[in-house]
Amino acid sequence: MTRLEDIQAWFQAQLIGKANGQLLEEDADQLIKSNGFAPAQRLRVYATGYYLRLLECLQGDFPMLREFLTDEVFGFFAKGYIYSVGSQSYSLLDFSQQFPAFMLRMTPPAQDEETWQQYRFPYELACIERLLIETATAPGFENMANHGGPSLLQGSVWLGIRDETPIQTPACLRLMEANFDLFAFMDNPRPLRERGIPPLCKTYLALSRRNYRIHKTILEPWQYHLLRLVAEGSPTLGAALEKIPDLIQKPVNEIRADLLFFLPFCEQQQLLSITN
Repeated sequence: MTRLEDIQAWFQAQLIGKANGQLLEEDADQLIKSNGFAPAQRLRVYATGYYLRLLECLQGDFPMLREFLTDEVFGFFAKGYIYSVGSQSYSLLDFSQQFPAFMLRMTPPAQDEETWQQYRFPYELACIERLLIETATAPGFENMANHGGPSLLQGSVWLGIRDETPIQTPACLRLMEANFDLFAFMDNPRPLRERGIPPLCKTYLALSRRNYRIHKTILEPWQYHLLRLVAEGSPTLGAALEKIPDLIQKPVNEIRADLLFFLPFCEQQQLLSITN
């Protein structure tokens, strides 16, 4: 008897057009036997429904990108992604995770800066839309005090915070180093197709959540690297601070002075917490 995993692999291949014929024909007939339709017809129904459902997921996850590119161009990338990458997770929330990287791989090399901007901007717009989904769905600092979790920074704490103080960022925090001011583009009130590609502008972006509402923040380079280092595992404030001068041209003493203003902001936006 054919193993269940073989049947599943065969059925998946049929749905996304990668059939390899490994399942015996008689097994296939039994699997999709029907009094009304031939097996091949039933498979086409399943395959069409599967494709349309995944296309709907991509359209829902990248509404601005879809409108910016037009349905035809977006559909070209979406179809290629569905049939070449496919679903890798039990949750449709994860389906679009690799879509921005797929777009970048599908883009031909740029011959000049103008062409590079035309190719790069849709990729970065896709990245920020994907990060918005992750910020909305990942755990945040809401109700921490009621669940015995880490303590949020408070006014009485941040003034006396020490290098050895263990800190962490929320799981919902997403950071992005962008070549365009994506937040300004997204908040522009003009119809999206009339906005055009914005000029090059190096920006450091943070997506966070406070009281279940998403907040968009443009950071200074040192702020971006501080939060990134903590998010990537730097266990204490001092461990993160000592690495920043190697990343940007800013003396650590200046960074420590600026922390007096940045830490209250982190308290307000729930970007950092003290671990217990």
